[in-house]
Amino acid sequence: NPILMCWPEGIASPIHDHADSHCFMRILDGEAKETRYFWPRDHCNPDGSLIEMTSRSVGAGVTAYMSDELGLHRVENLSHASKLCSMHLYSPPFADCNIFDERTSKKTNVNMCFTANSVKKKMSRKWLLLQLLGRDQVKWLFFHRSNIHTIDELVPL
Repeated sequence: NPILMCWPEGIASPIHDHADSHCFMRILDGEAKETRYFWPRDHCNPDGSLIEMTSRSVGAGVTAYMSDELGLHRVENLSHASKLCSMHLYSPPFADCNIFDERTSKKTNVNMCFTANSVKKKMSRKWLLLQLLGRDQVKWLFFHRSNIHTIDELVPL
């Protein structure tokens, strides 16, 4: 289930796991910052906050890999001038995952259904991708605050 995302300037994902799935993230344009964290059950600060394990820059043309065996992570577009475009592939696909509060390590389970503002209803990723990825063209997807939108909702063609 490939997902093509365009991240606006300065946006970051929540710290999250991958529900025992393998994640391949290819950076198509821009530069991502990936920060990995220890699982709170393995290592956390005395105040309960998450501990950063590593941080790295992932540039255009690079494919990053992530799985729960490697910890938790956050992906960010640190640029204040350019969008970040990335392609994500998850195997096996998953319906929900956990997000974590960096300060408390509190875990919250979230459903991986995406809300399209133009439709105003929740739909499955498969249905959304079938609607957006047609035979004749590929429309960019835009990631913003856990919503996915087509790029032409932002920039009419």
